[in-house]
Amino acid sequence: MSIVIGETADQGTIAVRGTNHAGGTGVLGEAAENTGIAVLGNGGGSARGVVGVSAANTAVEGDTQTGIAVYGIASGDGRGVVGVSDSNTAVEGNTQTGIAVFGISKGTGRGVVGSSDAGSAVEGDTQTGAAIMGVARGTGRGVVGTSLTGSAIEGDSVSGIAIFGKSANLAGRFEGNVEVTGSLKLSGQDVLAALKSIAALQAQVTALQTDLKSDVTQLVAGISTLASRVSALGG
Repeated sequence: MSIVIGETADQGTIAVRGTNHAGGTGVLGEAAENTGIAVLGNGGGSARGVVGVSAANTAVEGDTQTGIAVYGIASGDGRGVVGVSDSNTAVEGNTQTGIAVFGISKGTGRGVVGSSDAGSAVEGDTQTGAAIMGVARGTGRGVVGTSLTGSAIEGDSVSGIAIFGKSANLAGRFEGNVEVTGSLKLSGQDVLAALKSIAALQAQVTALQTDLKSDVTQLVAGISTLASRVSALGG
């Protein structure tokens, strides 16, 4: 049986209102049993079940020791939790040692998805740890980048290593053409410089072969002339 019931037919009238002018709690809902609901908001049709409004503080807050502070369930095609902001963070996760934001997909869905028209869809920022980390437990891929016309995966570093690969098998594999605009080192040696040296040596060998061919031609001509003279003297 309900203890307090508030009803109104006027859209601008508040059915139930609790006000605390001393900074305390305006309305408190408590459920004594483990399965009870302390506060329930039910919006029929397209109405909203619970709305929190605050000018400068937290509009809706959840606090728990071991349970879930805020829990959203979408039974059909709706969305469990949605955050919208004009210029600030829409959804934020903050933790000291745990996971700030965690996404789980039980089937073929995606655990976490980021979408952006012009900015970064997913961005990671760290001082000493891994900004973005992908782990594949089985035969899956840790990180995958796909692009129609731009760079699928791009690494940019001021003084460190932009892209680093380490494996007991192949650290890197390329299927297609590879372009290098800087130096290419193999075991500390500049491969491009070595290739340039080899190309220069090949050019020198080609020049020597040309000179040698010319010298041999001249030698053959001289021998032929000498043989003609000897033949004339003998006649």
